[in-house]
Amino acid sequence: MKRGIFRRIIAVFMIAFILFWSAIPSITMAFFISPGTPITPGQAITPGQPITGGQFIIPGEVIEPGTPINGGQTYQPGLSLNGGISPVSGQPIIPPYNSNTGQFLIPNIAGTLPINWLQTGTPISTGDNITGGNATDGGEGPSGGKAPTGGDASPTGNPLKGGNATIEGEGPSGGEGPSGGESPTGGDGNTAGEGPTGGEGPTAGETPTAGDGPSNGESPTGNSLDSGNGGEGGNLETGTTDGSGDTSSGNSSSGELSLLNILFSSTITENGPLGVVAGLLKDGKRYITGFAKPFMEGMSAFYAGFRLEELKSGNYKVHGKNQLKNPILNYFYDNYKKYKLDGRDAYLPAGKSNPKPYKVTTFLDGKKIANFDSFKSGVSSVWKSVKSGLNDGFNIFSKKFYSLSNLGKLNGPLNIGANVLSNVGKHGQQAFKSTEFYADLTVDLAIGAGTTAVSSIASSIAAGAIGGSVVPGLGTAVGAFAGLLVGVGISLGINGTDTGRRLKKWASDGVNAGYKAVTNTAKNVWNGAKNLFGFG
Repeated sequence: MKRGIFRRIIAVFMIAFILFWSAIPSITMAFFISPGTPITPGQAITPGQPITGGQFIIPGEVIEPGTPINGGQTYQPGLSLNGGISPVSGQPIIPPYNSNTGQFLIPNIAGTLPINWLQTGTPISTGDNITGGNATDGGEGPSGGKAPTGGDASPTGNPLKGGNATIEGEGPSGGEGPSGGESPTGGDGNTAGEGPTGGEGPTAGETPTAGDGPSNGESPTGNSLDSGNGGEGGNLETGTTDGSGDTSSGNSSSGELSLLNILFSSTITENGPLGVVAGLLKDGKRYITGFAKPFMEGMSAFYAGFRLEELKSGNYKVHGKNQLKNPILNYFYDNYKKYKLDGRDAYLPAGKSNPKPYKVTTFLDGKKIANFDSFKSGVSSVWKSVKSGLNDGFNIFSKKFYSLSNLGKLNGPLNIGANVLSNVGKHGQQAFKSTEFYADLTVDLAIGAGTTAVSSIASSIAAGAIGGSVVPGLGTAVGAFAGLLVGVGISLGINGTDTGRRLKKWASDGVNAGYKAVTNTAKNVWNGAKNLFGFG
């Protein structure tokens, strides 16, 4: 007990000692500290006088150029060395005259060697000139002969088959041209509705060689049937044209495409394997990504009861099932609810959100559904649909043109590539060196862009008129079907009718003429530049 009390006393003492040792000096000094006099602010420093500018430095006089140094006289060459003494100082190391004796070269080695003059031998005597002999006898040239048939017409000046055109004076197919009563040159027979060469003999009443010998006058083929008025190639083997109204190398197949060829480009085999590949890409875009996918998405949304209801607040309520039991239909339904919002992926869930108007408008624009709330909104929404279609398929400066999602729709570079492949297959290995290739490619791309624009307008209007924002799924399905019908109709009009083929041919020829003019001008400018600078 006493020990515990003692310990407490010691502890209290130690604490008091520590407080005294550390705190008492500070407290004691505080009693003697008095505040000093506050510092009064002084006068503001006034700025001094500005430094005045000095005198302007006067530039010195310009040094005048001196008198140019007159060039001296040009160095006059001396006399050429001609076996004598050189006009320049010194003597040549080797004498300028001929020496029959050589000199022994002293090798640079230790010791001494005997030095003897090299003994010259007898110079080689020249032989006799080779006699030229007699020239080969010229002989006589081949006998000129005579003309093969003495200059008379083959059938005494009468046309083939008794003076009538082939097959009783009509066109190659019963009096009509190869395509609906017109020939490849504007509705007449091969040569203006007459026989193959104007109703006369094979060469207008002359012999096949124009009555002259093979090397006097015209060639053995002269004006034969093979150089008549057949389309481009000049052969009358088929007398028909391809789909563009031209003959391909003179032996193309029929210019009229069948209904199957028009509906499915992959069935056209005339352009080779590349043309078939291009046709598969075009058919895939038209029937799968352009029609089947949006049609299935719209119908699955319609089946799920997906619809939009405008609320009094201005927002919208999304009705419909959240998902479908069928996995295939649910896949299309889920894709239908996806859209782009300010460049980001967005989703419009059914039954769980009240989206604001701008989200609903963006969603409907993405589905290419026209908004007919007003005339202005209708025009604006249709134009957005057209612009979107052209950017996806033809605008190489659009960022979306190269996106993976766009490539998945067989759009963008794949769409351009399909047209390139089909024309490469048509024009062959020299396609890229031919202006006809670029002209046909330009016309095909122009027709494709026009078809896309018109189809987008029809699809958007049909979707907005049928479904709108009330049942957008049904509108999307109807719009996809309308776009397909318009696209197929345009193809039938261009490739399935005489007028359409002629218009396409006319456009291609016009573009080709322009390209040729540009290339010829460029060649002339280039050649002129080379000649100007001495590279010609």
